[in-house]
Amino acid sequence: MNFKSMIRKNFIYHIKQYLAFFLCISFSIMVFFIYSIIYYNPALYETIRYTTIDEVMKMALFIIGIFSVFFIHYAYQAFIKSKYHEIGLFITLGMTSKEINRMNRIEYFIIMCISIVAAIISGVVFSKLFYMIFLSIIDLKDIPFILNYKSFLLTIILFSFIFTVVLIISHFKINKFQVIELLKKEKMSEINDSNNPLLGFIGILLIIVSYLLTYLLLVKNVVNNPLLFLILFFTMNLIGLYLIIKEFGQIILRLIKKEKYHQNILFYSELKQHFKQYKNILFVTTLLIAVAIYFIGLTFSVYATQLEEVKKVYPYDLMLIETGWSKSLSDEEITQIFEKHHIDKEEKTMEFMHMILYKTTTNQYGIWGDTVIVSENMYNQLSQKNLDVKKDHAVAISFEDGSLKWFEKEEDIVFKDQQTNRNFQFKFQEEKIGYHYNINNYQLQFMIIIDDANYNQIVRELGSDRIERFRMFKLDHWMNSKPLVLDFVNAVKAKNPEKIENQTLQQLYNDWSLMPSSRVLAYENNMRNASCNLFVMCFIGITFSISIGVVITLKLFNDLPNQKKRYEKIKKIGSSDVEMKKPIFSELKVIFFIPMILGLLIGFLYIMLTAMNFTFYYRVMWYSLMMMLVFIVIHFTFYFITKNKYIKQIIH
Repeated sequence: MNFKSMIRKNFIYHIKQYLAFFLCISFSIMVFFIYSIIYYNPALYETIRYTTIDEVMKMALFIIGIFSVFFIHYAYQAFIKSKYHEIGLFITLGMTSKEINRMNRIEYFIIMCISIVAAIISGVVFSKLFYMIFLSIIDLKDIPFILNYKSFLLTIILFSFIFTVVLIISHFKINKFQVIELLKKEKMSEINDSNNPLLGFIGILLIIVSYLLTYLLLVKNVVNNPLLFLILFFTMNLIGLYLIIKEFGQIILRLIKKEKYHQNILFYSELKQHFKQYKNILFVTTLLIAVAIYFIGLTFSVYATQLEEVKKVYPYDLMLIETGWSKSLSDEEITQIFEKHHIDKEEKTMEFMHMILYKTTTNQYGIWGDTVIVSENMYNQLSQKNLDVKKDHAVAISFEDGSLKWFEKEEDIVFKDQQTNRNFQFKFQEEKIGYHYNINNYQLQFMIIIDDANYNQIVRELGSDRIERFRMFKLDHWMNSKPLVLDFVNAVKAKNPEKIENQTLQQLYNDWSLMPSSRVLAYENNMRNASCNLFVMCFIGITFSISIGVVITLKLFNDLPNQKKRYEKIKKIGSSDVEMKKPIFSELKVIFFIPMILGLLIGFLYIMLTAMNFTFYYRVMWYSLMMMLVFIVIHFTFYFITKNKYIKQIIH
């Protein structure tokens, strides 16, 4: 039998193993390719470029790429392990490591090429469906589906590189193989009796510290650019989790064994002998579940709370901005537009001065942000409160939850008028939280309330023409007010033609001087972004969820021959089918439910930390728990299906 004949017969004999490996990597490639087709569609890319949607999709493409690296590596390691005995036989027959590596390269190259081709073909077939779903979710129309060469090129280059790296790692591993180890690998115990409980406690400490640091990072905002630190802290969490599973797993097993060993001798002996395999699969599936729950749970919660969020940050259904240097709509024009749409309204007007807020740092003034300066009387009329501001003092109104302190009490704060370069200095009195006008693109991040006498003095010094206004309207049935809002947009455009030449509606929305701030447009924009996030993160989460099933199936598939041999031997000593099923069920419960519990806990804790500063924190938690419940139902269903099929394969 020549070399080619050996490769062919070996391939035919192990066709199920090759098919399983082929399906795993084809799935990974197809997921990446479909997503890259959507992202690199030239018509879509130009539409979402420089938007939040673009940033989210770019991040997701990176996550899917990183996931593909680890997933393919894991699948290949499982594939190689299933061939240990076969490789050992080849070595005993006289094959050298060089010949085995050559055979492995040929097999791997064939699978790689077929997988890439199959994934690209299936990706092209299914990508248009995903593309149409994506456009429908983000409410974009008339954007054609175009296949871009970048998607093909990126997929082929990335996965060729991944396959090459995996093959190089495999080459060095095969060179280190020992014949006895390969032939007896499945019979050798993988238990490591030299457990170190100290490492387990270090793992617990790492997890606690990582959560505390993440809390400080996300809730207390101790740094400006937290991404690198978040990755570092999450890595600490993973290391801690691995140490806990590795060190405490066997300790817990010994404690249980002392109490119930006589009742489950088959289960505990199997778990003890192959604990290393269980340790790895527990860690991998826990990680996949945690990431899937975090992405799906958080984004669904944000999506579901958008209506409440918009109502809070947009207290008025429509707000017009009147400045001294842009042409505003007259009362008559505003009335005509409202009468045209037969919409009842309730109006409030807020007068303010627009200045720059400065904060003293090391005896110098640093820019703190654009500010709305409002008189005490005006604020009390709007809020229906009775705020008393001391003379020469200022009260800050923040849109946030107060976690970022502006100033210390009695600290000097300075307002600067950009046109005259004049400074006005006050003492900081206190800070309050609230939304008293719509969030808008005026870049007005802060609202400062000062005493009426101080405000009137500033008006006298700068001139009454410097007073700007927010005209704020409450409307009946604001969800149906988009035609009205667009009429106001067109009216403002007609008033200021020199400012809007060749501008699209989206570009106009970014121009604070022209665009009315409306709840309905904000809701549509927020829902578009939230829907995009939900689609992208569900895409990733579902991919990870499918991968959980793949990882577990690979583990059980590789163990199936050994389980059959084990069953046949135990049956010879008189064990019944019922007695044999019990340890198998126990092993499956360990594989399925320990990662589920740990993964749900980790994912939920990260959702809690991320949502700490969210407006509707408890609603987010509730929706996240709902998604976790859905995942648990799906996971239990998968468990029962797998359990029945696995038992049939072994016993029947």
